[in-house]
Formats: sequence, C-alpha cells, structure tokens
Amino acid sequence: MAESQERESFQIDVSTEHGNWLTVGEIIQSIHKPISAYVDEIVKAFHVKLCDDLLAIGNCRSPEDCNDKIKPTDLCKSCKCWYVKLEVSHKKGNNPSWHKNCKSARWSDDHWEVAKFFMPALGANQITVKNANSTDLSSLFNVLEWMKDDAFLCKTRVNVDLVRKLRSQVRNIWAHAPQQEFTDDKKDESFLIARDFLEDLENVSSNVENGKCLGYLKYLEDTGITKVVESELQNLLLQRYLLNDIKEEITRIKVEHSSEKSAIEEHEQNLKKLECALNECSQRMLDFEFLKENINKHFNNFADELKCFRAIPDDIHEIRNSIGQIRDDLAKMNSRRNEERQPTSCLPDKSPMFTARKAEIQKVVSFLKDGEGAVVCICGGPGFGKTAIAVEVSHLLSKDHTFLVVFSHLSTATTVDEMIQQLCLDVGVNHEDDPKQSLILWLRNVKEKVAFVMDDIDTLLVQKTCLYNFIRLLRRNANCQIVTTSRSFYSIPGLSVDSVYVGEMDVEASMELLRKQCPEQDDEVLRRLAELCGKVPLAMCVAGSRVKDFKNSDEFLEYLQKQPMETLECSESDQHICRAINMSYEMLDDEQKNTFVRLAVFDGSFSEEAAGAVIEKETLNTNSVLRNFVCRSLIKKPTEYRYSIHLLIKHFLLNQLKREKERAERARVEYSHAEVLMVEYYLNLGHDLTIKSYSKNGYKTNREALKKEAHNIQNVLKICCQQSHTTSDISDCLVRSKVYTTSARFFTLFVRTIIPGSIVDEFLQRCANLAEKKKQFTIKIDFECLSADQERGKSIGNGKPDEYFKRMEAIQNEFQTHHEYLKQDTSVCAHFYYQYARYLSRKSEDCCLEQRGHFINKAREQLEKSLDLRSASTEAYLGKADRVFTLLHLGNIWKKIATMEHIRKHIKECKESNVKARQYYENAIQLSKEELGEHELTTLCFKALGDQFSNMRNYDEAERMYRIAKQMREDLGRDASEKHVYLLNNLGRCLLYNHRVNEAIQLLESTCVAEKFAESDVSNHCKARVYATLSLSHHSVQNYSENAVKYAKEALKFEQQSKAISKTDLKKLKEISQHVG
Repeated sequence: MAESQERESFQIDVSTEHGNWLTVGEIIQSIHKPISAYVDEIVKAFHVKLCDDLLAIGNCRSPEDCNDKIKPTDLCKSCKCWYVKLEVSHKKGNNPSWHKNCKSARWSDDHWEVAKFFMPALGANQITVKNANSTDLSSLFNVLEWMKDDAFLCKTRVNVDLVRKLRSQVRNIWAHAPQQEFTDDKKDESFLIARDFLEDLENVSSNVENGKCLGYLKYLEDTGITKVVESELQNLLLQRYLLNDIKEEITRIKVEHSSEKSAIEEHEQNLKKLECALNECSQRMLDFEFLKENINKHFNNFADELKCFRAIPDDIHEIRNSIGQIRDDLAKMNSRRNEERQPTSCLPDKSPMFTARKAEIQKVVSFLKDGEGAVVCICGGPGFGKTAIAVEVSHLLSKDHTFLVVFSHLSTATTVDEMIQQLCLDVGVNHEDDPKQSLILWLRNVKEKVAFVMDDIDTLLVQKTCLYNFIRLLRRNANCQIVTTSRSFYSIPGLSVDSVYVGEMDVEASMELLRKQCPEQDDEVLRRLAELCGKVPLAMCVAGSRVKDFKNSDEFLEYLQKQPMETLECSESDQHICRAINMSYEMLDDEQKNTFVRLAVFDGSFSEEAAGAVIEKETLNTNSVLRNFVCRSLIKKPTEYRYSIHLLIKHFLLNQLKREKERAERARVEYSHAEVLMVEYYLNLGHDLTIKSYSKNGYKTNREALKKEAHNIQNVLKICCQQSHTTSDISDCLVRSKVYTTSARFFTLFVRTIIPGSIVDEFLQRCANLAEKKKQFTIKIDFECLSADQERGKSIGNGKPDEYFKRMEAIQNEFQTHHEYLKQDTSVCAHFYYQYARYLSRKSEDCCLEQRGHFINKAREQLEKSLDLRSASTEAYLGKADRVFTLLHLGNIWKKIATMEHIRKHIKECKESNVKARQYYENAIQLSKEELGEHELTTLCFKALGDQFSNMRNYDEAERMYRIAKQMREDLGRDASEKHVYLLNNLGRCLLYNHRVNEAIQLLESTCVAEKFAESDVSNHCKARVYATLSLSHHSVQNYSENAVKYAKEALKFEQQSKAISKTDLKKLKEISQHVG
C-alpha cells in the first residue's frame, strides 16, 4: 500500500490541452514509417526507370568535380542528362537548392540522392539524410507533392490534397504551437486527417505498416497521452547526464588509445573509475524526492528534448555492458600475442523432420570414438537421408569437446582443388597462395581431434587417385578423421575405410517421420502413404507436405497413386522419389512453377537476397515464396538465411526443361532469364564487396562476406567462361558488369584466395577474348596484362619465364600499335606501364650486371610514368590502392638499384638508392594506412620496409616493421600461408643478428613453422630458409650443437639451395652439417 502511495506521489499532472498536443505528436511520429516506406518504393521505381533511360550515358567520370558544381551547365555530360530528367519531373521545373541537397555524381547509384532533388534545403541534415527512414516528415511530404505524375510511372498516387492537409493542418500547426497546447477539436481534426490519409495510402499502395499505423491511431484515440510516469523521466534524465560523462571519457580513451602497456593500464584505471561512477549514479536513482523536484522544475522543457531522450538506451545496464566490452577489448589487445586463434567449424542446422536412424548414427560415432575408423563412408541411395545422418553425427560429436567438427557441402565441387578450397572456407583458413598448404598448417595447429564431414563426394569419386591422395595427406595427421557421404562405397589402399549403409526406412520409422508432417492423419493413412513413397525419406517429406492440400486423405492417396513412374531405367527408390516430386510440382500454379524453375539455376546454397534477384520479387514476397517451398520440402534451409535444393529435385527440374511440350519451352525461357539475373547479381555483388574491401578497414569484413558466396561466384565465373557466342545474354551481362569495365584487377585478386586460381585464370582469358571480338582494345589490354601477370607468378615458382616473356612482348607490341587510341584511357596506360615494369624487372634477373642495370632503369621509368598517371586519378578507393602498389614496386626497384651499386662498390650511389627505396616504402605505408587501414596491402608495405631496413643492417627498425606486419596479418587471419612463413623467418633473422638468439629459436620452433609445412607442397625455398635460420641460431648458442647440425642437414636437402640461401650462409651450413660430434 505504501509503495502504491509513493508511486502516486510521483505522478505529474498534465493539462488536457498539453496532453492533446502530446497525443498529436504521437500521431506525427507514428505516421512517419508508412509514409517513408511509400516514398522509398516510389523513388526506387522512378530511379530504375531513369537508369534504364540513361543507360547509354554511363556514370559520372569526375565525381569530386561534379559534386562541387552549383550550376547545371557546369556538370559533366552524364550528370547534366540526369539533371535534365529530374528537372522535367519537378512540378516547379527546378529546385534552387538541388546543389545543396544532392551529390550529382551519385544520382545513377543512389535513388535517395534523386529524392533529395525534390526536397527543400536540407542544410546540416544533408549528411544525415541517407534514406527514407532518416528523412524528416516535412521533406517526405515535399517529395510526394513536387514529383509530377509521370514520376509515379502511371501508378495512382496518394491524394496530394491530403498530403498538404497533413503537413499544413497537422504537422506545421503542432510544431509551431506556442504553448504546446491543442484543443479537443483540433486533436479530433488531426486524427481525421491522418486516418483519411492512411486509408487513401492503403488503397494506393497496400503495406502492412499502413494497417499497423491505423491500429495504433485507434488505440491512441481511445487512450490518449495524459500522463507521464515520473520514474521514466527520472531514468531518462539520469541516463542523459551519465551518457554525456561516458561519451567524454570514451572519446578521451579513443584519442589516447595505444598498444603500449602503460597506456592500457591507465585505461583500465579510468574504466574502473567509470564503473564506480555508474554505481554511484545507480544509487542516486533511489533518491526519488530529489529527482521529483528537478523533474517538476524542468518539465516544460521535456517535450522539446523527448526525441533526444529516445535515442538514449532504454536500460542503463546496456551502457555498463558497453564499458565492459571496451575493457575486454583492451585486455585482448594486451594478451592477443600469446593467444592462438580458435579454429572454426561450419555446422548446418539440424532438420526438424529428422527421426529414427539411431543405429546408423551410433555406428558412425563408434567407428570415430573407438579410434579405429580413419575414414567412415555413409553410403546409400539418393533421398535416403545420408546428409541428415551426417548432420546429426556432426552435432553429436561437437558436444564432445575433444572433437572439432568441420561440415562441408561438396555437391558443387567438381575437382579435388575445388574441394580443398571449400574445406579452407569452412574451417576459416584465409590462404594467399596454395590452399592445400594452408589447410595442412591449420590442421597441424589444431589441438583437438578434427572430424571432417564431407557431404556428397560422388562427383569427386570420378577422380579417385587425386581424392585418395588428398585423404591420405590429411590422415598423416593423427588427430584427423574423415566422414563422407556418397551413393556407393569405396576403398582406399593403405587406409581403413568403414562403411555404414543407409537403406529405406522400416514401417514404424516411416510412420514416425510422416506423423511430423501430417499429425492429424491416422496410422492407416500414414502406412499407405509410406508404402506409396517406397519408405524413402525424401519422397515422404515431399508427399507428406501436400496432404493438407486435399479435402480428405483418400483423395490425396488416389492422386499420388495415379502419378506415373516415369522411367524403368532408374532404381525403384528413385522412381518413388520422382513420383512424389512430380505430384508436388504439378500441384503448383503456373507462377509457382516458373519461380521454382528459376531457383534451379543456383548451384548449392543461396541467400534470400540472391533468390529475390533471380525471381524478381521484393524481400517480403521472396521470404514468403521461400517459406512456402520449404514447407513443401521442395527446398531446404540448412542454416539461417540460406537455402538449397536437393540434387534429385534439381535434376527433376532440369529434366522438365528437356521436354518438347509448350510448358517446357516456357520453363526453358524462365531458366535462361533467371541464369542471366543470377550472373548479374553475383557479378554486382563481387564488384561491390571488392570496392568495399579497399575502403578503410573494410578488407576483413568484406572478404568474409565474399567467402559465404564463394561457390556461387565460382559457378558464375564458370558460366561466363562457357559462353561460346559473344552475343549471348550472359556475354552481354558480363560486358555490362562493372567487374568487366572497372574493377577486374582488384576483383580477380580478391577472389583468387577463395576459389581455385585456374578458374580465375580462365575467366581473365575469356574476358580478354570477349574484348578482342568486340574491339574494346583498352579492356583487352587490361585483361591480357592481368593474365600475363599470373603467368609471371608461375614462372617464379617453376623457373621457366619464357611463356611469360612471350606474352608480355606481344602485349607491348599491341600497346604500341594502338597507342594513339589507348592513351585516352589513363587508367589502362598506367596499368600497362606498371605491368611492363614488372616484366622488365623479371627480365633483369638472369642477365649480366650491365644488362641488368639497363632493364632495371627502364623498369623504373615505366613505374614513374605509371605513378604520375595514377596520382592524377580521381578514382577513390581503387585509385589509391593502385598508387600504393606502384609506390611499393618503385621501392623494390630502387632496392635492386642499390644492390647493383653495392656490387659495383659505388658507396655513395648505393646509399642514395637505399634512401630513395626507403622513401617510396614509407610513402606507400602512409597512403595505405590512411586510405586502406588494416589491409593485406598494408602488411606488404610494412614487410617490404622491414626487408629494406634489414638490408641496411638496421635490425631494430626492421624488427619493428616485421612485428607490425605480423600482428596485422594475424588480425586479418592471414597467418596460414607461405608469405607469413617468410615474414616469420625474416623476423627470426633480425633477432639472430641482434644477438637475441633464444628469441629467434623460440619464434620459429614454438610454431614449428618448417615442420608444419613438411607434409605440404610449399616451395623448397621457404622450408630451406626456415631451416637455415634455425641452424644458424642454434649454432650461435652452441657451436655445432645437435640441433644446429640437424637443421643444417634439413636445409641442404632441398634442390637449388643457392636461390633460397645466400652464398655465405650456404657455405656455413655445409660446414655445420659436416661436423661430427
């Protein structure tokens, strides 16, 4: 009772007129969402129409310049055409504030920049207005009022008079009410106008938000806003004061944040003080009487600040959690170097329909846990539930903390290389060179037992020798066991392969499965249905989902029994599945059939967004369509937001395309169109993620996003390569894509580490051939340079550069032939000069000193020309990355020049060249840090400068650069590769030369770098260098020690040691290895 009275004493009275004013404020706020949704839909459709009309014009060529223009006549050709179109669609014919509101260069990319053309001057809000939700109501009203009917694309538009009434008679009067009071009549009029507007909006553009808002208005009209609970206001005020203090403290922490231990300790102390402050503030919340006095005093200001208060978190504990997160992050920074990255696994969700199969599951688990099963093969016919059993086994093993389970869908892998690539993606390995070596290194670093669950390897069994060799390689690690699913059993010579056969279900298990699908049916119906489906799980799932579509079960069973068993060539179980699928397919209406056929273009899993692009539906409609197919068991949902089609169902759909009926012809048209849409979607996705990966600190996030779609990107590149005609729809789609016209250099570099390099190489050659046939010489040169650069990389590994030299010389001749035409495109010219310089540098490696100097100086000239052109480029992210690459290689060239001058004993020239090399490296680092942040390219720059300092015997600075590169690579997840081993070896050398031998040994031996690569295919150079460093380090501790001799012998085992080890070190290693203790 006392508690109730206390709450009542804190109630604040609000006058009726002020309550009316607050109520109308709620009307205005609640109506924003349906209006923003409607305006967004209209502007998007208008933008698509403009893009189609202006497709031939292209994008703005000078964005930074056009964004600063205030006169339409000063805009570039593209932006001027967009301005004319928008001016025609504006009721007033012009908007004097357009240049203050819009970034004209983004009209072609961002539909909301088009919307801003119809808004009043936004002022400081121009930066924050990015979409409909972030735009205030008044500006949205302007868009609806000032867009001409043509902009609504012949659709009925919402009543403009109602728009004006809602703005002038409701919103404006409320905003300018001097005493913040509304009469009852004015409040009722506001409700009436808002209701009329929403009802008209629902008639024009039906949306769930309209109904929600109408319902809320009804509730608001019945209850009103007459009271504000004092404790809520008190909490809001406290949070505002507290948030200001915390913001100031966090800002100071961010400014002073560093990785030094003393700074971290200081931050820890500050965080403790903040925690104390939070506790003190929590105590003050108990002082209700004090807060009551303050709240009553400032209540008149509450309405103005209400919107600001709502941005403050509802729960003060969220702020405390944020502070705790900062503390955790700082602690991680302090201990991160001593922690190993936890391995990742990839488990699909368990099927809610799964039942029975306990014996098969237990048998698989027993083989694995007893330690006898090297490889366990789950085999059986299609649709029998092999994948479901493998998923159940995976989840069961994952509960045992001694197992790390890695589940891989391999139905899309056609070669062992593609299989290895998929395994790398599933375990989270970010490789740069050979995925096999990175996977083996990852496996040797994992402390737990690893169970690779490889689902659907039937296609891979065609390449038995390669597959078996790879499985043997995995099994060389004693902690690795393998589970596979396939239609047939196989045996691997020299390995124990246990089999678990999966057959049809028994009657009871079948009925249990069907009971989950149709629980309202009696046992006799379920038994008959199981018999008609051959007791095959997939057939029962598909057929069982359709029972509810019939008035009674007898009618359904009769309909299913009449479905034809189409072919006698396949097994009886396959026929049962096909009959169930055919029955479910025939019950779809024509639109559903077309949609289902379109989804068959996907190879493997796909996202909801990708599905929407292919079936050409909005997000809500796409979600509804996919849910419907999932309920009918026609598609699967292995994980949240991902979908896939069972291979048998996909084969059924593809067979529909081969028929001669009119329906099949329509299906073929739908499938072909969907394939083009899929290619367009994934090329656009690849381009967008590539561009974002070169934004500041955007590398890791966008690479992870791209990895999720690796198999789809791979499939799309294959489809592009399979096009025999340059005029096909797919070829036209490729030619229109930004990957082809803009981002190819960086896109192919980006995807090369997530899909097999051979597919990327084939794609580059396909694009070069396509450009040649279309006489697009600039694009052809670009792709030929990229293709030749890959040949350069191969020549370094195999020591056979002839093919690379031949290609570059052909490109150089073609460049000279078309120079007058090509010089108009400075980007292509800069790229050619860059690649030609690398060719000259490679050419110099096997020459005498004089010829080498000639080639190196020509390479320097080419790079300087490239840098001049790239420095003048206005391209944002990719242009900056191009400059970093050029600066980096100019540093490499000057380092080579310094080496030549050292050989010639030109001390002064050598010193000057070293200084220039260092300057270029430092410029590259500065630019890369500022523009790219934590990025793979940034790590290359730090490593290159470290190498330069090491050459100059400044080992302290070299170590500092190496450690920065090492830490950044580990943060990016790039430490499972040959490049990282070279980096560790160079760091170990610095420690050795700085007489910190034990640290060098600990660095290399604690990670067992060379040993972990011993079973992989890493080049001999890398292993030889690591073993050489270890031998010399141990020799420094104790002359001719056992470990020194052992590692020296390991280093000398490799062929061509002279290319990996300096002459001085090689001589020393031979001396050490011959020592007899």
